Amino acid sequence: MRIQFDKAALLIVDVQDSLLPYIHQAEQMHAKVLWLCKLAEYLKLPTVISEHCVDKIGGTNQAVSAAAAGAQVFQKRSFSAVRDGLVERTLLKDKAHVIVCGMESHVCVLQTCLDLLAKGKTVYLVRDAVSSRKRSNIKLAMARLRQAGAIVVSTEMVAFELMASADHPSFSSVLKQLIK
Repeated sequence: MRIQFDKAALLIVDVQDSLLPYIHQAEQMHAKVLWLCKLAEYLKLPTVISEHCVDKIGGTNQAVSAAAAGAQVFQKRSFSAVRDGLVERTLLKDKAHVIVCGMESHVCVLQTCLDLLAKGKTVYLVRDAVSSRKRSNIKLAMARLRQAGAIVVSTEMVAFELMASADHPSFSSVLKQLIK
């Protein structure tokens, strides 16, 4: 199934500064999350950012917050943002396709995606924009989410599926600025 723009939203899970230094290939993951934020801006794709236990570990990385300035921010305490009302209390309520990036793959990303799937959402997990502390946990999370029905994609796959055609009004900008 392809991502359909009118049914889609981007969900950025827990990209928080205090955790980033411990994440496997954090710089690469962070760069891809920022890439998705820029894509969302070009395409005017609705975006939600989840933040885990802000009182203990701080908020979203400043660069991500700035790149996704129009995003709806959702604070949570459960590992699954869905358990804390993510779907009911955000714009995801009206979206069938959820494009997911962030961290950690095997904890908050995994549990949020499993619960989104259980609620009937189609989950597009952006492989090059998710990570965990240990590479082995990333691989296990990807395998489990595939088995559960998530569709694993890349950042560029997301861009081209959302635009659907070279006639898209943002195609030239996205091509020049993001797909180099």
